[in-house]
Amino acid sequence: MAQAPPASVEWSLFDSSGPQLAFHVGAVIAGAFYVHGGISVAGSTQPLNLLYKFTPAITTGVDDANNGNTGGVWTELTAANSPHLSHHACLGITDRYLVVIGGWTGKQRCSDVFIFDTRAKEWSKPECTGFPSGAGLSSHTATELANGDILIIGREGSLRTQRRSGNAFILRGSVDLRRFCYTDFPIAVASRSGHTTVAVRSKIVIIGGRDDRLIEQHAVKPVYHKTESVKPIRSGSNSDLVTSLVAKTNALKPLSKIPSGRKNHISIRGDGGILIHGGETFNGRAREPVARMYLVKLSPPTTFYDLGASKIGRAGHVAVTTTDPNDVYIHGGLGPRNKVTREMFKLASTF
Repeated sequence: MAQAPPASVEWSLFDSSGPQLAFHVGAVIAGAFYVHGGISVAGSTQPLNLLYKFTPAITTGVDDANNGNTGGVWTELTAANSPHLSHHACLGITDRYLVVIGGWTGKQRCSDVFIFDTRAKEWSKPECTGFPSGAGLSSHTATELANGDILIIGREGSLRTQRRSGNAFILRGSVDLRRFCYTDFPIAVASRSGHTTVAVRSKIVIIGGRDDRLIEQHAVKPVYHKTESVKPIRSGSNSDLVTSLVAKTNALKPLSKIPSGRKNHISIRGDGGILIHGGETFNGRAREPVARMYLVKLSPPTTFYDLGASKIGRAGHVAVTTTDPNDVYIHGGLGPRNKVTREMFKLASTF
């Protein structure tokens, strides 16, 4: 029987009028897409404080006479007290708040928490305790668990050096009370930077951020520990497209060898699997964002599938999954020749 062709998964241009950003953060809140911070020039150590809101067009494909935009409208919401950060992490909470965690300030790595109220259009900086003295976070991840705790995994060490360790923390607190506290989380994780962390079923899956051991998985009880007082995972939505790809892996040939390590990529969650796109590989050559896409099926045994190279090579980009409709988008990041980009793309598949 002939082997089926590779899955046709590709990014299509959705909008080209957004801010030029890389190593920024983004989240979908109340149907709008918010992006914050990052850099606009490759290699810059001076992060931006820019905040933008993207509101999708009601009727997709209708040109806006002002800017030729067919995807929607970008609105700048930058305020004087908007934090200057890059390589940070964020979550959308209760469909109202953008919670920004850690990052590079231009002088040091920090563990601070900042909150943007999308209704009041105001920033606040809550009291934040418990993080190791003289240490900070950058190129880390923040994943909200089922009980509302936020799992932080990634770089931790001296504020002014590149020392890395594999610590994990739980960030717990209240947006209403503007008070948060870090505590150590008792799992042993590999030292990583520029990785992704995804909650799938009963597992926390960490991908990339180092040149070996591309993937590691941990069973974390709060992920699906459901009671009347515990809410389900809220760190983004499952992608129906990725779920569909996982269900059709019997038509694909699995890789005999796990792909090489990468960093500054994106990972998109589906039911039982993850789609990986882009990033930078550890090949010793000049960094150039890659375009390769892989599908990871997590049902034992964990299996990788090569979906081929997309047309879009990116690193340090932002990915979000919307709920209604259930679509996946990426924005910005480093593109060819390490130029910072502004385009927004939508994921599609004919597989």
